[in-house]
Amino acid sequence: MSTVAENIKKVQAKIREAAIDCGRNADEIQIIAISKYADKKQVAEAIKLGVSMFGESRPQQLEQRAEWFESVEIDFVGHLQRNKVKKVVPLAERIHSVDSLRLAEEIDKEASKVGKTQKIFLQINISEEEQKFGFQQDEVPKIIGEIDSLIGVEPIGLMAMAPQFATKEETKKIFLQLATMRDNLRKNTPSIKFLSMGMSGDYIQAVESGATHLRIGSAIFRQREEN
Repeated sequence: MSTVAENIKKVQAKIREAAIDCGRNADEIQIIAISKYADKKQVAEAIKLGVSMFGESRPQQLEQRAEWFESVEIDFVGHLQRNKVKKVVPLAERIHSVDSLRLAEEIDKEASKVGKTQKIFLQINISEEEQKFGFQQDEVPKIIGEIDSLIGVEPIGLMAMAPQFATKEETKKIFLQLATMRDNLRKNTPSIKFLSMGMSGDYIQAVESGATHLRIGSAIFRQREEN
């Protein structure tokens, strides 16, 4: 069975190789270890190995596990309902899943209460799937100014997920679309620097497309039988 340590080393090696192949600096690419199904021992092992960012996708679980992440940064990566914002804002370094102006406004309100500026990614439904959350591409340029004007919120990048059964070519095309959108938005909103895209099944395509934050869970924490 592969261990967390072995998995991390494999993921890091693949990221370095992919970055070199496309002329990127691997040090500019941040792994966010998605700890949804990890236990405390696995999280501690990952921290010991130098993983400095983790991601949780459920507000209640984030609260319950906060002490696990006292020495590292913890991001919120799941769908966030407005009535759960007060649980997330005090704990999350970044929120990757802001999918509406109303949610951004609620985050702004709660961040102001605790005296912080909450860093957020705007979730984009780049593949235009009905079942996915996120802004439509054409609405973001119209509202980015409103979000950027919120005192308690700092939009720092865009987030997206590729369709579950997309081919590697289709996935890369979608990620490149997000990168182009980020580049266009930066002209008027310089804080939009980062790209949160790529998960355990498609993080290589994300690296090739310019991702700065990779949300990787099962490739790190799932134990596998070695062939």
